[in-house]
Amino acid sequence: MNENPTDAEEQLKLGLNYANGYGVPKDMEKSIYWFTKAAEQGNVIAQCNLGIGYANGYGVPKDMKKAIYWYTKAAEQGNIDAQRNLKICYFKGDGVPKDMEKAIYWSIKVAEQGDVIAQYNLGFDYSEGDGVPKDMEKAIYWFTKAAEQGLDKAQHNLGVCYLKGNGVSKDLEKAAYWFTKAAEQGDADAQNNLRIIKGMKELITKSAEHGDTDAKKVQMIYVENKKIIAEKEKLDAENKKLIAEKEMLDAENAKEKRFQKWVTILLISLVLLIGIILIVKNIVISNVEKEEEQEQEQENTITTTSDNFTDPRDNKTYKTIKIGEQTWMAENLNYEVKGSECYNHNPENCQKYGRLYHWEPALKACPNGWHLPKDYEWETLVDYIGSDARRKLKSKSGWDEGGNGTDEYGFSALPSGTGKSDGTFVNFDKYSYWWSVGEGTDAYYRYITPENSNLNKIKSTKKGLFPVRCIQD
Repeated sequence: MNENPTDAEEQLKLGLNYANGYGVPKDMEKSIYWFTKAAEQGNVIAQCNLGIGYANGYGVPKDMKKAIYWYTKAAEQGNIDAQRNLKICYFKGDGVPKDMEKAIYWSIKVAEQGDVIAQYNLGFDYSEGDGVPKDMEKAIYWFTKAAEQGLDKAQHNLGVCYLKGNGVSKDLEKAAYWFTKAAEQGDADAQNNLRIIKGMKELITKSAEHGDTDAKKVQMIYVENKKIIAEKEKLDAENKKLIAEKEMLDAENAKEKRFQKWVTILLISLVLLIGIILIVKNIVISNVEKEEEQEQEQENTITTTSDNFTDPRDNKTYKTIKIGEQTWMAENLNYEVKGSECYNHNPENCQKYGRLYHWEPALKACPNGWHLPKDYEWETLVDYIGSDARRKLKSKSGWDEGGNGTDEYGFSALPSGTGKSDGTFVNFDKYSYWWSVGEGTDAYYRYITPENSNLNKIKSTKKGLFPVRCIQD
């Protein structure tokens, strides 16, 4: 290994080696030294790592001004992690004056690189005028980007916009499409809105089945929702024309036509009234369901018991928790093996958040009598807990930006962050991660975010580092 390289890529590799202890003793001061050399030559990863070092005091005194300097250098080259960190600094006023305009600027840069959470947050900011002028067209744009990536909250908000005509033309079919997408992921509000739309259509269908020709017309209007605005305008014009035509029509025909027109108008008004009644009804039902859910959660809590387990390999003691028929460790594994790291190489992080493991070591890390959870075992946990697993599994403290949970089952999920294949670490204080065993040789990781209500799952390339939460055999 060249101990005095001049090439930026080699300097970066040497910095990563000292940071991770690959082939050399771990030495954060030397790591920062080589990151600086590479960063000064414009290496974007070194610049971002240097920003992280100064922001956290790794190998150098903590210095937010220098952290901002190097974050900016990397962010201007398109590094998404630096852009995300810079956005947070401007949002909080950490190392720089609080500046919502710059925070939004970097949020857009992150969102343009496909970050689904940044896309959703931008949609929300523009819809509410939070830190930016209210702009529903931009809100729709960013909600659509996030919704197309499968974020349930964005799908629900997009459905509301199409239902109410906020920033777009009213379109019941598109509203139903996005509500369906969100409802399939367990979004309760989307499910309620689908029931409202379904109730409207059922009312029209029943009238049509009884032979009411005008009801059939209204049924077609709701099936082909894009025609509803034009149809209303047409009805208004025809109603005005009826007054002028009244004297020219014979009494019987004029009476029949007026009756038909007013029946159509009455049906539309009735549908709107029923919609309002259904909304109020669903609010009441939702409150009752929440009370029943709380009662069920109390019953589930009664079947949850805690204990302790001492790992004979290193005499570390772990809290355990029985949830339903499963017994889990109530904290992440902290057993040191080759191929495991502490977040940002800080041993204190291992003590609190457990170690981060590569895939192969993770498969064998759990002690005798315990194992790395299979994906169906995670599903069993989620099914037992019910809705809003994210909030119920998260710890009561330790999460950034008001993201703490209720920890109702003692699972105590902490925002451990993760390690990337390039040697960097991300999402500390924001996301929880755990390895999960799929079918055959497939690897997955489960994760919890501050925003999404689910315990999410993504197939892994087996290149990152994630925590291990053991389950009893």
